[in-house]
Amino acid sequence: MTVTELRVALTVPDFGRALAFYRDGVGLPQIADWSAEHGKVVVLEAGRATLELLDQPQAEFIDRIEAGRRVAGTVRLALEVDDSDVVARRLLAAGAERVAAPVTTPWGDRNARVRAPDGMQLTLFATYSTALPASVTARGRRRENHSVPDGALRDDGWAWPDSLDGPLAAPGSHHVLLETPVGRVLEVMIDPGAREPEHTHRHHSVMIVDEPARIRYYEHGRMTFQSPERQAESGAPRASWMEPEGPHSVENIDTHPYHAFRIEVSQP
Repeated sequence: MTVTELRVALTVPDFGRALAFYRDGVGLPQIADWSAEHGKVVVLEAGRATLELLDQPQAEFIDRIEAGRRVAGTVRLALEVDDSDVVARRLLAAGAERVAAPVTTPWGDRNARVRAPDGMQLTLFATYSTALPASVTARGRRRENHSVPDGALRDDGWAWPDSLDGPLAAPGSHHVLLETPVGRVLEVMIDPGAREPEHTHRHHSVMIVDEPARIRYYEHGRMTFQSPERQAESGAPRASWMEPEGPHSVENIDTHPYHAFRIEVSQP
């Protein structure tokens, strides 16, 4: 058997309002009208269709990311759009209810959650290549959450949850030596052959490397940098200014430990 089309059949209490929302608000072209004396039915074109199956823990995880808590029922529609922020505003004007403000997910998509007039929850998602506004991309090397109520972005544009902070997400390689209201000092250690878990660094910082090693640098699970073959080392510590970093991890591919101190500045 070959499945050639996935069609979602949605029964709504107010047909006219639902048609106006999905066809005129969302912008789904009408391709058929099979209405008759016994009832109304139209078919709207919605691009490529897929069926996403989730278990209960994963569904709760997605809801926490997009809305800060479990809010969806058994069925939720997810629509890929060019700009989820813009489409969310358009749908709110067309009669939708905001479930949560747009949020940048840990995997790099830009998602917004709204509730249609018929009660169906919609996830509007834009993929990595078009998802991030400049205010977010400027905060990391590249591009849903306990400390962000209702899944909202923080005022400064930082998009990732506190649970991804270095000492929390990668405690084996990040140790807090000093923490104050204006910053903190981290000791960073990675054993040879080890790769730390994915994590973030929200604030600007000074990195002082006193025991360098060859590394591989990964962003969102993809390697984006590898140290060249070793050259002569001066033996002196090296200091560099670091921009905030989104989700990333470092692998030590050398034969000795990597060691550094990271001085994070949380206030100007």
